[in-house]
This record gives sequence, C-alpha cells and structure tokens, in this order.
Amino acid sequence: MKNNIRRSALILAVAAGTLALSACQNLSSPTVRFDRQVNYGDAKAVELVTNEFGSTDLQMIAEKMTGGLLETGIFQGRPTVTISTVKNKTSEYIDTT
Repeated sequence: MKNNIRRSALILAVAAGTLALSACQNLSSPTVRFDRQVNYGDAKAVELVTNEFGSTDLQMIAEKMTGGLLETGIFQGRPTVTISTVKNKTSEYIDTT
C-alpha cells in the first residue's frame, strides 16, 4: 500500500514538473524595438461618437464655461480666490484628495 502511494506521488510529481517546464518553453523570442516614435493626437480633433465621456467632451465643456465666465464681466474687478473642498456627486470615481 505504501509503495503504491509513493509510486502515485512520484508519477504526480513528474507530471507536474513536466507540465511546469513545458509551460516555460519559449516558442519565439520576444522582439524589443526602440525605434518606434510616439505620436500624440490633436486635442481639438473630434472623437468618434460613443456613449462614454471623452476628452473632446472635456475640451468643449471647458471652452463653454470659460467663455461664459468671461462674458458675464465678473472678472472686471480685483481677482478673488476661493478655496473649498471638492465633492464628487457623480457615479464615476474621481480622486479628490
């Protein structure tokens, strides 16, 4: 009985070792290239229509808010600074720390 258990354990160990070593086999060597250039897209380019909130939406909102503030004439007098905490009232996670 002990002999059968040892034999089964040995077969299991050899099978596990063979599986582990075969998983490490490299069929093709990875290619590392350093000649690629990074190209940045145009911030004002219109993105494809999606149901997600994108950078074009942020750009458009910022331009409308800034234009609206400048048109009101609020910034005619002395500059005023107001400091307060940011509250995230959306369902999206935004790090406000």
